[in-house]
Amino acid sequence: MIREGKKGQAKRISVVAIAITVVIAFFAIASAAPPVEPPTEGSVIETTTVIECVGDVTEVEDLDWIYSTMDLNDSLEGHLVCSESGWVWVGERVGGISYEENLVAIDGFTQFTKDFKMDTTKDSNNNNLEVAKRIGYVEDKSSGISKLDFTENVGMCIILRGDFNRTNSVAGLCPFAAGANNPTTCECVAAGGTMSVDLVSATTETKVDTTDSPMLHYGLTAKGIEGYGEYVESVLDGAGAVDGPYGVGTVAAGMDVEVLAGADPEFNFYRTPDYHYQWDWRHASTMRYSEMTTASGTFQFSKAMTYTPQNPEASRPSRYQVFP
Repeated sequence: MIREGKKGQAKRISVVAIAITVVIAFFAIASAAPPVEPPTEGSVIETTTVIECVGDVTEVEDLDWIYSTMDLNDSLEGHLVCSESGWVWVGERVGGISYEENLVAIDGFTQFTKDFKMDTTKDSNNNNLEVAKRIGYVEDKSSGISKLDFTENVGMCIILRGDFNRTNSVAGLCPFAAGANNPTTCECVAAGGTMSVDLVSATTETKVDTTDSPMLHYGLTAKGIEGYGEYVESVLDGAGAVDGPYGVGTVAAGMDVEVLAGADPEFNFYRTPDYHYQWDWRHASTMRYSEMTTASGTFQFSKAMTYTPQNPEASRPSRYQVFP
């Protein structure tokens, strides 16, 4: 990525080599998020960025998409519809994707490329959000402040028939109604990566889908640069030895998952003592998962994380971050 320089053999190196793949699938016969159909009028955003710079570089992105199958401005609800097979409950689905990235490189040689695409149309056969980045950075050793800082967060949230209270224009906690064609669910997933480095060659991959087959994927790979990175003769005393190059600094990546699921679809409409009729709310399952991996010093780092609901058919987001 960056022009080669003279290699040097490191006399004393702390080496961290990490390669992790995490795949999370929420298994439940009657739970997990089906897709949320997008609005009739969609939009497509595409950007491509290519930078090569000696000096300072900044790159900032911020995306927040929230949408509903009914009315985003009122409380989440549903209604009965008379079909050929009888009365059928139609519940509201709300979905959304959030994404943010911040890169600041000071007093160094930076190469940066980015391909970004956001597609909210009904005809989209791909993921709603796809982002690919390549980052190369070499510090200026004559500078006392030379460094690259990078943070990237992606979030997906899907809610089927949430509560009647909203926070920041999105639904709050999920109640659970038995009388829905799909069980009530509330799934919020976030993943991201961060780096504070003097030397690195890194790639990141982001993919999110809420309208077709709900899924969130994030991957971060970071190491040194051929000709610039630190080298070692042997790691693990020759068994499984790894010969650089290695990045220098700190890198981390992690994921947070929270899934609240309702009971099986079932019409359970009952009468209260004061002769009012209401649905029987049911909360059948709660799952929370989080993980964080950090390497600091001289490193090679690779981490990929994927979340996939197991119901092929209902799920929504708010701003949900791994890194503040």
